[in-house]
Amino acid sequence: MKKYLLSFLMVGLLAFSSKAQNAYQLIQSSPDHTIMAAAVDAAGLDLILQGTGPFTVFAPTDDAFNALPENMVDALLLDPEGVLRDILLYHLVSGENTSDGLSDGQSLVTLFGGQNLTVGIDGATVTINGAVVSGPDVDASNGVVHVLDAVLIPETTTVYDVVVDSEDHNTLEAALNAAGLDATLDGPGGFTLFAPTDAAFDALPDNLVNALLTDPEGVLSDILLHHVVGSIALSSGLTDGQAIETLFGQDVIVSTTGGVFINDAQVTVADIPTINGVVHVIDAVLIPETTTIFDIVENSEDHNTLETALIAAELDGTLDGAGAFTLFAPTDAAFDALPQGVLDILLSDPTGALANVLLYHVVGSIALSTDLVEGDLETLLAGENVSVSLDGGVFINGAEVTGADIVTVNGVVHVIDAVLVPAGTICTDFAEGPYTNFNTQFGGAPQAEFGICPVNQITGFEIWASESYTIDNFVAGQEYTFSVCDGPGAGTWDVELTVFDPEGGLVAIEQDCDITFTAPVDGTYIIGIQEVGFCGDESTNQATNNGFPTLSCTTANTVYTIIANSDDHNTLEAALIAAELAGVLADEGSEFTVFAPTDDAFAALDADLLEALLTDPTNLLADILLYHVAPGTALAGDLSDGQVITTVNGQDVTITIDGEMVMVNGVLVSVADLTADNGVVHVIDAVLLPEVMTTVYDIVVDSDIHNTLETAVNTAGLEGALSGEAGFITLFAPTDEAFDNLPDGLLDALLADPDGDLTEVLLYHVVEGINLSANLTEGAVPTLFGEDVTISLDGGVFVNDAEVIVADLVGINGVVHVIDVVLVPTSLNVDEVSAIESFSVYPNPANDIISVDMQMASSERITIDFVNMLGQVVKSVDLGQRSIGLNREQIDIDNMSDGFYLMNITIGQDQLTHKIQVVR
Repeated sequence: MKKYLLSFLMVGLLAFSSKAQNAYQLIQSSPDHTIMAAAVDAAGLDLILQGTGPFTVFAPTDDAFNALPENMVDALLLDPEGVLRDILLYHLVSGENTSDGLSDGQSLVTLFGGQNLTVGIDGATVTINGAVVSGPDVDASNGVVHVLDAVLIPETTTVYDVVVDSEDHNTLEAALNAAGLDATLDGPGGFTLFAPTDAAFDALPDNLVNALLTDPEGVLSDILLHHVVGSIALSSGLTDGQAIETLFGQDVIVSTTGGVFINDAQVTVADIPTINGVVHVIDAVLIPETTTIFDIVENSEDHNTLETALIAAELDGTLDGAGAFTLFAPTDAAFDALPQGVLDILLSDPTGALANVLLYHVVGSIALSTDLVEGDLETLLAGENVSVSLDGGVFINGAEVTGADIVTVNGVVHVIDAVLVPAGTICTDFAEGPYTNFNTQFGGAPQAEFGICPVNQITGFEIWASESYTIDNFVAGQEYTFSVCDGPGAGTWDVELTVFDPEGGLVAIEQDCDITFTAPVDGTYIIGIQEVGFCGDESTNQATNNGFPTLSCTTANTVYTIIANSDDHNTLEAALIAAELAGVLADEGSEFTVFAPTDDAFAALDADLLEALLTDPTNLLADILLYHVAPGTALAGDLSDGQVITTVNGQDVTITIDGEMVMVNGVLVSVADLTADNGVVHVIDAVLLPEVMTTVYDIVVDSDIHNTLETAVNTAGLEGALSGEAGFITLFAPTDEAFDNLPDGLLDALLADPDGDLTEVLLYHVVEGINLSANLTEGAVPTLFGEDVTISLDGGVFVNDAEVIVADLVGINGVVHVIDVVLVPTSLNVDEVSAIESFSVYPNPANDIISVDMQMASSERITIDFVNMLGQVVKSVDLGQRSIGLNREQIDIDNMSDGFYLMNITIGQDQLTHKIQVVR
């Protein structure tokens, strides 16, 4: 078939070929070159191709032109003496170049601005710039014609070039460059670009372009892609109502009434053809449906409250629509930090007070962080400005901008850490006296005693609609309730209660007859009473005998509050808070039995151990504390001698009863049955330590980077020493990489002498006592080996030359500091330590086979034992007598499990050891 087609193409030209026909006549006469013939005529190149020449013409077929992007030829024909002429001249070369005179890699200079073509020859195939010469050497009177199967595209005007060369598209050029779309529009097409002028960009809201340029690959890129179509759409082919999908993925709508419009932008210059598409100039920027200010809020995980508030205030549509806005967006944490009750009051009036507060966060223009200056900004809340401060950051009315310049299609968002509340939103004005002094009436705020909260009340009390009262002795962290719900006039008017701390800060506000709040600090507070909707003395409700004010503390009685309120359990309270267990024991939906060690019990522990536990409170400390907690309520009378109770830790404690004495794991219960709403507390006089606890040895075993150290400890028989037999210790633990960096043969020699050199080296890494990194001081520290190591704190923590790269890994019997170098005592002469014989093992890690190469100095019998990390021999191999020189052996390890192994190699009377890893 290919031969037939080639013959047909050849016939198309050769049928008219003779020295009497010039190149132009050959092309005009060919049935396969009708498009090129029309293009040559349109571009005014007919006279050139009829000239004396000689010329070499590379003539693309109709199929070649049809393979161009759809509408490309039509676009080029709109400006035939421009880009089309450039393309055709790129197919013409001076001189007659027949195929037998061409060579691979040859460069041919075209008539288009000196741009060159490159010849490729592969066997019988000739290509020009990659296009195959399907019909070579058609003779013409003024040269030669070669038929091509593709159109050759020169480096000429692209869609991007039109923008760059235009005096009216400087902003579009800058935007395309910033968004990284210049290469796209300068590459293969075809494209249709609706190109907004500089005036179109200038008509956008002030600062929107600058804002978009701060995030060029985000919203700006979206907008620009909304101006590009992935095909060539000539104006003559556009129809009224036509929807055209852009590269952004949304449609633009064509209107042909009174001109050509794309959405609402008019095409002022149409059909500028390029080598990769067409450009239409438009007089407005096309804005897609993309990210708006409200979208930013809606999609943020930190702005759920703001989203709810905007919807309730009916402002979501505003911030989702056209405009130019700056939103200072308070986070959920900012709303949570509002004084108690403020948000509820705002939400109760969504289109009034709430809307006013939200509009106080919105500026009706685009203010990037770089544009902000000290002073005032006018918000959308009429007549209310916010104040900008740039002292040490960007602050709006004291709220810090924690996330700046989040750009949208209709403005910019700045995240702030506090809610801005305009003055007058919450009424804090009170009428003049007469005031009743609560301190005189009942001594100020009621003081909670152990599990008991008193209630103070004044009956027959005169209440005005707007009054305030000074009350002493509030305690930080204590919950209080103030009420005017009782009395003959209660319920006849809407009460608003307000609480202020000693500094005058609003603590809580409630539109109800009572208010419950937690005091943030100790001191004297002010409680205000007023009528909803009225400030100061505006209220008409000034009657007397219409309330009975009460003030009470309202502490919940949980096992945690019993501990927190006890003078003898300060350490336990601090430990529970540090271990994040206070909330667990304060849960009124659960029941617990707590064996609560006193401060003296904790003081009896090693002080360094307690300090170490507090450095990592949510792990080992939490385990110890949970060993003191059992689920359910177990009163002393419910306990029996020998009873076993499973704690929340998962381990058991044992109850012993001897007459009147109750003991837990042998520890005396000194005070029993302190009952709470969620369980019971029994006071004990010692700290219970679980049997299964993380030790220094466990930390090494559980580490992924201490496999060699674990092997060495096991080989030297020091597991017990690191598990508590040696008392409290500090271990400087070298990593696997540290061992790998030892001199060649040293590790093998150490492992071959486990009770001697290996033990000495390991004990050189151990110090008595628990030495946290914060407590280490410069100087010499004795080790269990007997030789000192030197601590240096210059630029970090160093032990001899080893740096502590991870500090304070706490175990029940000490602490581990990870170091990056193995410490070798000076008494061990490294130069005298060497491997018994040189050898290598590969691959390592291995799967099913390993190879062992050994250089023998004498003929010896060789055996190898493979030992796992538990010290068990899992495989033995007897290699028999081996000769002097290089000996190589392959060993099958297919039946060995994943993990690390020691190869104990016995050569005659000598031994050496090597570590391998098996990986499946």
